[in-house]
Amino acid sequence: GPEATQALLQALPSAPARARAALLRALGTREAPRVVPALQAALRDPDENVRAAAIESLGRLRAPESLPALLEVLRTGSEKDRAAAELALRWFADAASRQRMVAALEGAPAPMRAALLRALTRRADRDLLPTFLAAARDPEEQVALAALEALTRLRDEAAAPVFLELAQRGTEKTKVAAVRGYLQIAQARGDRDGAAALALYRQALQLAARDEERRLALAGLARLALPESLPLIRPFLERGKLQDAAAAAVVPIADKLVKAGKKDQAIELYRLAFERLKDRRLIRETGAKLRALGITPPDRAAAQGYLTHWWVLGPLPNRDLWRKQDALPTDQPVDLSREVGVGNRTYRWKYAPVDDPLGMLDLKRAVARMDNCGAYVYAEVTSDTAQDVVFHFGSDDDLFCWLNGRRIHAFRGSRGWGPDQDRVETRLEAGVNRILLKVLNGAGAWACSLRITDRRGNPLQLEQRRK
Repeated sequence: GPEATQALLQALPSAPARARAALLRALGTREAPRVVPALQAALRDPDENVRAAAIESLGRLRAPESLPALLEVLRTGSEKDRAAAELALRWFADAASRQRMVAALEGAPAPMRAALLRALTRRADRDLLPTFLAAARDPEEQVALAALEALTRLRDEAAAPVFLELAQRGTEKTKVAAVRGYLQIAQARGDRDGAAALALYRQALQLAARDEERRLALAGLARLALPESLPLIRPFLERGKLQDAAAAAVVPIADKLVKAGKKDQAIELYRLAFERLKDRRLIRETGAKLRALGITPPDRAAAQGYLTHWWVLGPLPNRDLWRKQDALPTDQPVDLSREVGVGNRTYRWKYAPVDDPLGMLDLKRAVARMDNCGAYVYAEVTSDTAQDVVFHFGSDDDLFCWLNGRRIHAFRGSRGWGPDQDRVETRLEAGVNRILLKVLNGAGAWACSLRITDRRGNPLQLEQRRK
């Protein structure tokens, strides 16, 4: 109420700087016209934190009479004052204030023009389009960049010629900003006219000088999902840094070809994508799409030495219990056809192949969505000769490993899964080798992985027992 406002005003003159700043921020929430003179007076305070608090509060109040003072700070203030004033001006949304800010552009120094344009950008008002278009051609780079940011935010197709012009003849930084703006125009056009958007993406790819913008263009082509865009995408399927983006772009195109009954063309694209994708979710989804079309995708994880054919037994409640004891004889061969009795329950081994490119066996999917529990995980690998190897483990959470009935590793603790978290040197026998894991879960995710390499780190692609 007014008494509280008056108390805050009366406390200002004698308060130390830190308290003055706090009082000024409090006054900025009062929405009382009589606090504006006190806030404007604080703009001359010798302490920059006090001035910043006053500027912030003037912005929050959005009083039209404070606009000239904020513009003056933007023109003549310190760097910190100017930054605060720019933020404060973003609060002024009414048409009259915007017009005063536009008028202040005339004759202002370049840093002030850039700051005003950035403040105006937040409103994304199409009435400001002529102002932004003119400023985009400003010889001062910082001003042009601020205007290009505003035009990109507006996504108005009237800006396309300016984007195109500056992408071809601007400075290094304005070229980048212009290409990004042009890509936004292409994306907006794609919602209405795919063919026109494709032409814009083609132009953008020709103009883009950096992989960041090429990646954005490929993402736009993925949204279009037009088979006609394949000639633009295919060259990037062979470029290291952009292979994954290009692969992600061909997957939705293949989806369309499937719907159109063009199965063979779709399979070709899915295969190209599957080999180049890096996103684990997309790899799994693309592999599933190939299998749905009768094609077995390559085992990418096995090529890196991961075991991808497991059997699981569980879930066994009570993590702490299974940290101390076992539910089955770990020094004996595992018979996958036999039930395992634990307490008053019986469990059967279940086949759980891995489709993750990093060999992660998701036990939440393979066993159960359950916390405070455990499971056994079993695999068999065949080695032509006895050889020294390295087991690389990943787990969420505890992990114990027995090789041919002998425990070779134990990790006790809570952690998120990651590849190759633990490294254990061991030896495989000639012939079949039995690998038994016990993986315990605290809460949340639950997973494990095992990759086998030689002592130099080269992956071993060992024959694995399958279903």
